[in-house]
Amino acid sequence: MENKQRLIDVRKKLKKAKPVFVRKDSFKISRLGKNRKKKLKWRRPRGRHNKVREKKKGNMKQPSIGYRSPKKIRGLLNGFKMIYISNMKELLNLKKEEMGIIRNIGAKKKLELMKKAKELKINLYKIDADKEITKIEEKSMELKKRREERIKKKLEREKKEKKKEESKTDKEKKEEIDLQKEKTLHQKIEEKQTMHHDSLEKSHSHEIKQEHKNVRDEGRGLENNQ
Repeated sequence: MENKQRLIDVRKKLKKAKPVFVRKDSFKISRLGKNRKKKLKWRRPRGRHNKVREKKKGNMKQPSIGYRSPKKIRGLLNGFKMIYISNMKELLNLKKEEMGIIRNIGAKKKLELMKKAKELKINLYKIDADKEITKIEEKSMELKKRREERIKKKLEREKKEKKKEESKTDKEKKEEIDLQKEKTLHQKIEEKQTMHHDSLEKSHSHEIKQEHKNVRDEGRGLENNQ
């Protein structure tokens, strides 16, 4: 453990001394990164007479093996190996030298994992278990209250509607029944009128056809007499 801590301290010193690697002429041209941090990237120089490739004195540094961190602590964070967690089985399988990273899971599942981690004193990455547990519990309480309020409002509305129906007098009920009867009568009268109109149209068309037939017969009789 002491050896690991010493190596971590060495890595910190190396990182402080490590330069920022950027491509050649990035400070001259805008599209290569002048006053634009997002564009600043390392690209290996390939030019025949490139001074950075030839490692000439006074030019910018380029990546090399010497800048790497010690092999035993490579990929570790504060001496812990990072492992993703999404269920209880994975949490219980964690070793002392490992730290858990909770994946994107639901609040209910997350709460269970954090409570268990707090019980077993397991390290979790960038999570203060006490704060997170209280935050999730408060949120769930708020949601419960909102649901209860909605249900109460719905029940109150239903009660008011029932009271309105009960408060209606017998006269109002009779008036409604009379109105419905009148509507049905009007509908029946309209239906009869339409039926009568259709029958008149049919009879009129039949008479016209008969007249046409008689005219044709008369014309044929005259032709035969001639």
